[in-house]
Amino acid sequence: MKNSKKLNRESLRSIIGGTGDSCAVDLDCGPKGCAVCTDLKGRKVCLYLFPYDPSVPGSCLISES
Repeated sequence: MKNSKKLNRESLRSIIGGTGDSCAVDLDCGPKGCAVCTDLKGRKVCLYLFPYDPSVPGSCLISES
């Protein structure tokens, strides 16, 4: 896992799932179902449920019906 040292922590979290940028509501994090906005240690952050990259359109596998 030597190559993971080259990635910054935010990029790694968005690849493997985890917390990300600050938010106010779920839709600040991305499409419905891909991430949720949650309170973590007194700070609102995005919790990615799937490997989702907001900069890549269509990277969320959840489709809205």
